[in-house]
Amino acid sequence: MALNTTTTGPFPSPSSPESLPHDNRQGLVVGVTSALLALVIIFMGIRVYIRGFMLKAWGWDDSSYILSGVFVMGLAIPVYFNVKKGSLGLHWWDAAPERLAIDNKFLITTVLTYQVAFASIKATFLLQYRRAFALPSVQLFCDVMLAATAVIVASMLLSGVFVTKKLLDPQYAASSDQSAFLIWGYVNAAVHLATDIIIFILPLPLVGSLKLATMQKAGLIASFAVGIFTGAISVVRMVNLPLGINSTDPFFDAVPLVLFSIAEPTSAIICACIPIMRPLLGCSDRSRNSSQGSRRWLSKLSDKSAGNQTPLSFPEMAYMTPAGSPRGDYAGCLSNSQARELHMIEFGTPTRTPSSPATPLRRYDSNLGP
Repeated sequence: MALNTTTTGPFPSPSSPESLPHDNRQGLVVGVTSALLALVIIFMGIRVYIRGFMLKAWGWDDSSYILSGVFVMGLAIPVYFNVKKGSLGLHWWDAAPERLAIDNKFLITTVLTYQVAFASIKATFLLQYRRAFALPSVQLFCDVMLAATAVIVASMLLSGVFVTKKLLDPQYAASSDQSAFLIWGYVNAAVHLATDIIIFILPLPLVGSLKLATMQKAGLIASFAVGIFTGAISVVRMVNLPLGINSTDPFFDAVPLVLFSIAEPTSAIICACIPIMRPLLGCSDRSRNSSQGSRRWLSKLSDKSAGNQTPLSFPEMAYMTPAGSPRGDYAGCLSNSQARELHMIEFGTPTRTPSSPATPLRRYDSNLGP
C-alpha cells in the first residue's frame, strides 16, 4: 500500500516512514459488524415467530422491537461505507487523501444513528414492561421514562449536530482540539448508562415478589437481568472513548469504539427478546402435551356457564389468555395458581381471586388484592 505523504495527520510525520506499521482492521470491522447484524436478524425473526405466530399477541412493544432492529441495521450502513470508501480501520498514513476527506461524514451519520437506535430499543423495553406488569404505578413510571427517553434522544441529536458540525468544515484539521467532542461523548455515554440501569433493574423486584418456586423465580429474574450485560458494554464503550477520539492514529484506533457502539444496541435487542422466549425453551413440549387437557377444561367451563351462572371455584377455571384461548407458554410448566399469578403480572389478565371465587372479573391492581 502506498504511503500517504500529502496529507497532514494528527501528529508530525515520523522521521522513518519505512518503520511504520501497515496492517489494517477493515476485515475485523466487516466481520464483527456482519456477525452482530446476523444476531439482530435472528432475534427479530424469533420475536415475530413467538409473538406473531405462536401466541398471536402482537403489541406495540413488538412493533417497537422490529423498528429498533431496523435502526440497528441502519447503524451498520455508514460503518460499512466508512470501510469501503473511507479510512476506518486504516492507519492514517495508508489512507488516500480522498478517503480522509469523507470520513467525517460517515462519522457524523454513525453518531446520530446510534442515538436513535439505542433510544428506540429502550422504548421497546419500557413498552414491554408496560404490557407485562399490569400495575398502575409501573405503567405510570414507564410512561414517564418513555417521555424522558424522547427528550434525551432529541437533546442528544441536537447537541450532537452542534458538536460535530465543525467536522464538515473543509478547513478542519485532524490535529484540532477534540475536547468538546470527548466531553459530549462522556455525557452521552453517562446518560445512556444511567437510563440502562434504571430500565434493566425495574422488573427485578417485581418478579422477585412472585409466589413461585425458587428455581422458577430465579429463571425469571435471570431472563430479565440479562439486560445488565448491555450496561457492561456501555461501560467498556465509555472506557474506549479517549482512545477513539484523542488518538494519534484515530481511524485505526477508533475501531473498538465503533464496534462497541454497534454491539451495545445489539445486546439490548437480544436482551429484550429473551424474556419472551419461554415457549421455545423448556416449556414448549409440555405445553403441547397439556393442550388437550386445557381444551377439556374450556369445554367444562362453557357447559357450566351455559347451564347456570354459578361461579366456578378457581381450580375449576381453565387458565386462559385475554382472548379466551388456553395459554401455551406456561401450561404444563407451572401449577394453575402459579401460572395465574405469573400471567396476571405479564399480561394483566382479568381473573378471579382464589379466596373469593364469586368475585366478578377484574384487572390485577397494585396491591395484589381482590
